[in-house]
Amino acid sequence: MADALVAATIQVILEKTLSLAADGIGMAFGGFKEDLESLKQSVAMIQAVMADAEEKQVQDQAVKLWLKRLEGVAFDADNVLDELNYEFLRRRVDTRNQLRRKVCYFFCFSNTVAFRWRMASKIRNVNMKLKMINQEAIGFGLRSQVGDGANIAPLPAITMIRETDSIVPQNIVGRGNDAFNIVETLLNLSIRVVSVIPITGLGGLGKTTLAQLVYNDPKVHQHFDKKIWICVSQNFEVRLLFKLILESLTKRKIEMESRDVIVQEVRKELEGKRYFLVLDDVWNERFELWDDFFRSLVGISTTKGNWILLTTRNTEVASRVATHPSYPLSKLKEDDCWSIVKEKVFPGREAPKELEALKYQITKRCQGLPLAAIVIGGLLRIKKKEEWLPIVESGFSRLSGVENNVMQLLKLSFDHLPSPSTKKCFAYCCIFGKGYNMNRKTLIHLWMAEGFLQASFNNEILEDIGNKHFNILLDSSLLEEERMYNPYLDEDTRYCKMHDFVYDLAESVSRSNSIKDENCRYLVLHSFEEETQAYLKDRSGTLRTFLLLGPIVYCDMFSNLKYLRVLSLSWVTTEELPASISKLIHLRFLDLSNSRIKALPESFCQLFNLQTLLLSNYYNPRPLKELPNGMRNLTNLRHLYFITLDSGFLMPKGMGQLTCLQTLEFFNVGKDEGSKIEELGCLKNLRGRILIRNLELVNGKEGAQKADLSRKPNMDELRFEWRSCREGDNNDEDVLEGLQPHPNLQYLKLRNYRGGRFPQWFLKMAVRMESTERRFDRMVKLRLIHCNMCEEVPALGQLPSLQILELNGLDNVRCIGPAFYGIGDHSASRSNNSSGQVSTNSGQVSAKLFPALKSLELSNMPNLIEWMEAKADDEVFEVFPNLEDLKIITCSKLTSAPSNFPNLKRLKIEKIDRLLPVKKICSNATTLTALWIKGMVELTFVQDVLNDWNLQSLILEECPNLIDIHGCGISLKELRILGCENLKELPKDIHQLQNLQILVIVGCRNFESIAIPSGRLGLMSLCHLTIAYCNRLTSLPSEMLESRTSLWTLNVLKCPNLASFQIDLQQLPSLVFLSLFECPKLTTIPKGFAHVSSLSELHVGPFMDSTAEFEILSALPSSSVRKLSLHGWPHSVSLPEQLQYLTGLAALDLHGFGMEALPNWLGDLVSLQELSLSNCKKLRYLPSMRSLAKLRSLRIFHCPLLRERCTPWRGTNSEWAKVSHIPNICIENEFIQMSSI
Repeated sequence: MADALVAATIQVILEKTLSLAADGIGMAFGGFKEDLESLKQSVAMIQAVMADAEEKQVQDQAVKLWLKRLEGVAFDADNVLDELNYEFLRRRVDTRNQLRRKVCYFFCFSNTVAFRWRMASKIRNVNMKLKMINQEAIGFGLRSQVGDGANIAPLPAITMIRETDSIVPQNIVGRGNDAFNIVETLLNLSIRVVSVIPITGLGGLGKTTLAQLVYNDPKVHQHFDKKIWICVSQNFEVRLLFKLILESLTKRKIEMESRDVIVQEVRKELEGKRYFLVLDDVWNERFELWDDFFRSLVGISTTKGNWILLTTRNTEVASRVATHPSYPLSKLKEDDCWSIVKEKVFPGREAPKELEALKYQITKRCQGLPLAAIVIGGLLRIKKKEEWLPIVESGFSRLSGVENNVMQLLKLSFDHLPSPSTKKCFAYCCIFGKGYNMNRKTLIHLWMAEGFLQASFNNEILEDIGNKHFNILLDSSLLEEERMYNPYLDEDTRYCKMHDFVYDLAESVSRSNSIKDENCRYLVLHSFEEETQAYLKDRSGTLRTFLLLGPIVYCDMFSNLKYLRVLSLSWVTTEELPASISKLIHLRFLDLSNSRIKALPESFCQLFNLQTLLLSNYYNPRPLKELPNGMRNLTNLRHLYFITLDSGFLMPKGMGQLTCLQTLEFFNVGKDEGSKIEELGCLKNLRGRILIRNLELVNGKEGAQKADLSRKPNMDELRFEWRSCREGDNNDEDVLEGLQPHPNLQYLKLRNYRGGRFPQWFLKMAVRMESTERRFDRMVKLRLIHCNMCEEVPALGQLPSLQILELNGLDNVRCIGPAFYGIGDHSASRSNNSSGQVSTNSGQVSAKLFPALKSLELSNMPNLIEWMEAKADDEVFEVFPNLEDLKIITCSKLTSAPSNFPNLKRLKIEKIDRLLPVKKICSNATTLTALWIKGMVELTFVQDVLNDWNLQSLILEECPNLIDIHGCGISLKELRILGCENLKELPKDIHQLQNLQILVIVGCRNFESIAIPSGRLGLMSLCHLTIAYCNRLTSLPSEMLESRTSLWTLNVLKCPNLASFQIDLQQLPSLVFLSLFECPKLTTIPKGFAHVSSLSELHVGPFMDSTAEFEILSALPSSSVRKLSLHGWPHSVSLPEQLQYLTGLAALDLHGFGMEALPNWLGDLVSLQELSLSNCKKLRYLPSMRSLAKLRSLRIFHCPLLRERCTPWRGTNSEWAKVSHIPNICIENEFIQMSSI
């Protein structure tokens, strides 16, 4: 499939070439007009025959070679025109900066003549090659498929024909619940004539199988009069669809061709009957065709309750036709995939232990895809047992022909991508490797840098085009999106990744990304060695993307990669970037994040094409000290990812000249011209988020208004910050008045604001004025931090979209009352809002206050005494109808709180002196499921707070007088007791908590026992048990863990007087994680290690009897435990030798040993992926780890002698050569290198 992308590549490059040639840049220099016109004509002629060439290359080897030559010439043309564009930008910057003086004219003239001569020669050379290409096209008989004024014909999709039927395959696994859910929906009577429910998901996930299960369900058969199964696939045409429906109904071949006749015959079959229609494998998303189809279908029968079940990979198709929410099909569970594999390899028989030992690796490769499980099972079935392990360890790279079914199925999604640009964007994703989480924004910036994103209209924004491509790939299920919370940004960051088989598809359609391939254009490396450098030198003429994800010292060789568009040197160890970086004139994307670079040279500011610059440093304590003065020259810069905690960081002067800038993470206001806040006023295209600091330097309201924030509609998030340490008068109120944002704002954060009151726009955020629309209807998140001069909380109760509210450090606030809700004196303004009102039975009006709020935090408010109910004369309010999370932290004087929280689920109370506010909050909180109480001195009995409701999680922390936890209810699933020093025991009826899954007792130094009455079954649902730092605990009852089939985590640690722990691990068949360490008096260790096949993670030692570790390690199955943590004594000068036989280990943690060197046999643990060394004070030497090819992570903590020797800059005595190949190395919480972009 490697040639499937060649034509798409050429199309994308030629489109960009035409765009550059048509921009008139060449005309600005003179002398290029005819050459550029000739180039445009040649390109247009080639584009006209591209579709025919793409079709013929499948059978004609000469045409395939012609396309590859054309690809090379297209890249040459792109490079030449881009160089011309760079010169245009350079001269424009020079003119603007008025740098040309008389003394320079001679040099400028001579340079201009030389440049024109050189560029003319390059353009003529490209033209000559293009003319030869055109002549060859004529010789091959390639036909033009475009007429005058017509658009270029789309590339043909080369796909296999797929047809399905309604017969259910045997032994369907893991889809019973899905089928039940859909059947229940179908059986509900619908008021519609035709209702549509789509099943969506990745190819091979089992959408058709699920549809077959539903179709053949007895309840469905009984409920519907007629059932029809149609495989639509790619041939969607309304007449044909009705013809297939008629054939299914009549069970005969239909010869008639008239649509009307066909539809009339369908009417006769369906009239007065309820039918169920399955449309399987739908691709077409043309709305007018679907509208036409449904218009006729609805007219055929007036009977209500007909259903269509539609399967598709494309969520856009689903959204166009659905009348009912789509049913996104989830991946299978690992056990379900394993059942499929076993049934395929040994149908109807028990799997041998050789196969069971490979369960983890096999199910990981399946990744929840049933088709993958079938293919893998089929492969292993035809192989001998001794061949299984090599195949699995190779990552199933030998699937080849057997895998073809999966690949062909997935390639349908690729073939249906709507444009060459989308195909290029998809294929580019494979350069990162399997399982890599790609940041959505970064990926779009990379596509933009490579030129995959081209605007069709003048006002189109490239990033928006990139988002469209990204969404298409999501809709096609070729990318999977997930969100991960980023604590540095206080937001969910969007990532995406590929299923392993989708990655294989992307790799198969792409050209080689190996450095050994002479045509390599996109390259990602994790290390940079001498052999690599030699290859890299030979790739200087082709390479366009180079991502180096390991530590290196910057060398001038990178500057020789003259055609680079993308360069990532994150984790570079050099502290200064050399001036030669300016040679990379084509560079659009540069990543220097997490590097040691402290300064950028002024020549860096000659990268006039640069669009995206990443300088963020979240992992390294050595941030960039300054930005170069000439930053204003980077006029194409669109995204600057850089933030520092230093409020004294000086911004380069003239940032306002970067008029293309969309992303600017922070701006430190300065005192001098060129660094004041008005620089932001010129940045009209800013979007996303920005932190503005040093606002105390702004000159009042007029100065603040120069930032022009009210006319920046794409700013989602604003953070305003004043210095905390300042003296004298302030003008904070005036400044904040002038910083009024656009009402589209979604997130606002104020820190260290010292105004006594908030400005008018802030106070009226929740008010819709009659004269102007300034209400902040989109405000989702609001945080007020250390606004310690404010005496009253602003009226926020009627913000319709506010979901998260944090009030932290409002020292002077004593009461939260009517003003907070926007009632009482504020009722007049409330009459103008539309946040939602309903009439009560008594005729009074009930208004919703805080209608969307989900999370509320009140913290560090030392003078807050009263939190009042929302009350007003003759009015009833519905308050906090959707509030789920409430935190009250360090409000020590609080004496009262509201009692009406109708939807409260989670409550955290910390450091409140009085128990009464907690009682009031809990008094009516019937929906409360989780309660966390910390630092409450008055709490002695849990039942004083709770009313025995359906509480599922209870955390009691640092409550020094707590002595009894009765009253937490029988529904409890999680109980954590932390640092409650006077609690001595759990209640004797603890066994009644039959739903308890998690029990944690930590730091209760007087805790003595857990009582399980004789003959009682207790805690039968227990999944997780942790007991730690309980100084007076001497034993644990064995009855507590007898026959606990659900227990999967057991932690007993740092209990200095624990002497007896008599359990048999055979009675814990589900145990996955076991920790038993730093209990020095323990003389009786668990038995049965040899029989716990489920155990994958073990933390043990040190024991008083040194033979204990020997017994445990000797008993362990060699392939079951994946992660092992060994704790040793400082006098232990060697590791237990039994360790070397645990060849299945993927992670190893060695803690507290006293040896100077690790043994050489450590290199035999070939499955090892992670190695952690901590508190080994004498450790100096490591064995060679080059044989550990899978090792991805090395962490070293508190090993002072090794730390000095294990970095790349420690000289000849360094251990670096032994570990430099490891992608991720962290020493003392500092990443020396990290595989990331």
